[in-house]
Amino acid sequence: MALPFYIVNAFTTNPYGGNPAGVVLLKEPLETEILQQIAKNFNQPMVSFIWPVAEDLSHDPQSAIFNIRWFNASLEVPLCGHASLATAGALFALNLLPPTVNTVRFQTTTGRVVSASRTGDWVELSLAAATTRVPSQDEVDRLTKITRKGLDKDVTVNYVGIGGEGFESYVMVEIDQADDLAGCKPDPGAFLETGYTVNIVTSSDSDSDVNFISRMFAPAASATIPEDPVCGSAHCLLTPYWAHKLGLNDAPMVAKQVSERGGDLRVRWRGPEKLISLGGQSRITMKGDLLL
Repeated sequence: MALPFYIVNAFTTNPYGGNPAGVVLLKEPLETEILQQIAKNFNQPMVSFIWPVAEDLSHDPQSAIFNIRWFNASLEVPLCGHASLATAGALFALNLLPPTVNTVRFQTTTGRVVSASRTGDWVELSLAAATTRVPSQDEVDRLTKITRKGLDKDVTVNYVGIGGEGFESYVMVEIDQADDLAGCKPDPGAFLETGYTVNIVTSSDSDSDVNFISRMFAPAASATIPEDPVCGSAHCLLTPYWAHKLGLNDAPMVAKQVSERGGDLRVRWRGPEKLISLGGQSRITMKGDLLL
């Protein structure tokens, strides 16, 4: 059995930038154990597997719907923004969809639907917006201490927030712009001490064209890739937070993830819909067939 696959860098047009993802096209679902072994062989930050739904009842010529699952080398995850963008980018760029289709909907195992629309050479995802809450002062102090240890710098912490419903494993810390988040030399393993899977650090930026920057560390999810090059789902928290803080409401914002590989994003908070729009470009760097 031959399965077409692609390696796609999300949130960049640089063949050596952004966040890579494997994209594997299936004709029908495979057993979880097989999918996990394939993802382990790829050893990419994430691998998405897609296959057509049994029957698309919408009969909408401008959209297509697929089932999707996401795996890294160690485990399956319930949501991955960068792999979704990479998957949609490959489908559009390689003309694997009918020419009338400009929106792809991905049906997840949790029942959530992730939509991806084409706008020129950009893809825009619609994702659930996340709320954050401030924990107790003791927890703020604990997470502040760990953040300073993880960034190896005595940073000024402006805000600590814990993700709300659906994002309980996320924590977000805003540090001062003067602390130069991009220039920090982090120890990602230190973030294991937070007890949260996804550890987001963010700040404003001196570049007037950029609204905010961020880095994301998830050593508990991946020992081999402890800093995520560009994390789409982190922006489910970041977008509402910065839209509110900057008073921009539903206005478009420019964001950068300032990891070593880096990535560029366009985001917008759609408050009444409880959604965010997350836009990015992508670059296909490899393609081939898996022989099973």
